[in-house]
Amino acid sequence: MKTYLLTSLIVILLTLVTAHAKLEDLSKMPLAEVQAKAAKNEPAAMIELGVRLQLGTGLPVNFKAANELFLKAGNLGVGLGYYNFGVNYQLGNGVTKDVANANELYLKAYSLGDGHGYCNLGYNYQMGNGVTKDMAKANELYLKAGDLGDGRGYFYLGVSYATGNGVTKDVAKANELYLKAGDLGEGRGYFCLGVNYEHGNGVTKDVAKANELYIKAGDLGAGSGYWNFAYNYENGNGVTKDIKLAREFYEKAANLGVKEARQALKDLDAGK
Repeated sequence: MKTYLLTSLIVILLTLVTAHAKLEDLSKMPLAEVQAKAAKNEPAAMIELGVRLQLGTGLPVNFKAANELFLKAGNLGVGLGYYNFGVNYQLGNGVTKDVANANELYLKAYSLGDGHGYCNLGYNYQMGNGVTKDMAKANELYLKAGDLGDGRGYFYLGVSYATGNGVTKDVAKANELYLKAGDLGEGRGYFCLGVNYEHGNGVTKDVAKANELYIKAGDLGAGSGYWNFAYNYENGNGVTKDIKLAREFYEKAANLGVKEARQALKDLDAGK
């Protein structure tokens, strides 16, 4: 028997950030132009080149050189540089793994107006990574991260309100934060809000609204949203049953790495 797929709520995305509202997006710029701009100490280009060096995009992988560029960008006043360097210290990419040092860099990133650092620092306070575990502090940092535009901060704070972790449980408040997270590009926020609309948790039950949110979640990379949308159409939950549409969105979910979606497709093929 199938069950609704729920996202893993307590998983921080320790990934590099390549763009920021305050920086020019150079992701499609030819490598030679990026290198020329980086040589002139233009922070956006330094961060872009650092990411390409780290990922091996058009260049051999070179963590050390990437970290040098991230640090230089931070020293030039762009917090995203410190944030990316902090991620690499936390993961041990090109440097000896040092979570305490990562936390210091996240603080520096925030001091320069970048919320990503505070989100990761909040997670580390939640889990006790390099600091004494402190859920109240974690929630405080998540809020600050969200206020600076990192949707993950609002998402994690929403999870805390949904579960009563370090705050008084308040599902309605969680839903407000999930919406804010989604509006900032964090698909898991829309996904969780969709689940709550589907089941009437803290809001009036509305399956149509839930399905809209599942699509939004999937479009932002949260494959669980596509999976739940497909499941509803496969089984006629609050909608007219539509196997063709279900198959389409199971495939989309599978392409985003949702293992359950691949099994669902096999079950459809087998007529289960």
